[in-house]
Formats: sequence, C-alpha cells, structure tokens
Amino acid sequence: MVGGGYIAIECAGFLAGLGKKVHILNRSTFLRSMDSDMAEKIVEHLQEEGVITHTQASVKQVTLTEDGRK
Repeated sequence: MVGGGYIAIECAGFLAGLGKKVHILNRSTFLRSMDSDMAEKIVEHLQEEGVITHTQASVKQVTLTEDGRK
C-alpha cells in the first residue's frame, strides 16, 4: 500500500486479515489527521498483525514481474 491515510490503513488491515503479506509506505506519519495517540495505537496493532510499515518512504519506480504483477 502507498499512503498513510485511513483508506490505506483500512485496506492494509483487511488484506492482512486475509493472510496477505502487506507493506505500507508513507512519506510522513500515518493517520496524521487523527489524534496522534490513537493513530499510534492503530499502527501498532497493524504491526502486531504482521503489517510492515515504512515511514519517510516514497516510490521511485514500479516494474512488472514476468507474470504481469506490479
């Protein structure tokens, strides 16, 4: 996932719940429009569920694999 708003966080949560390996990349802090304590708890919970978070990150390139995935 790219982004740190509530939609990216929500998608990361349900994909992790389905057993998918999930990484979230964000340029700054996650859920920055929310209360910072609550946002921190939500991100900690996602990490406990196996979601790997990356802050201060940006996408430089997207490539296709041999099977057509990005």
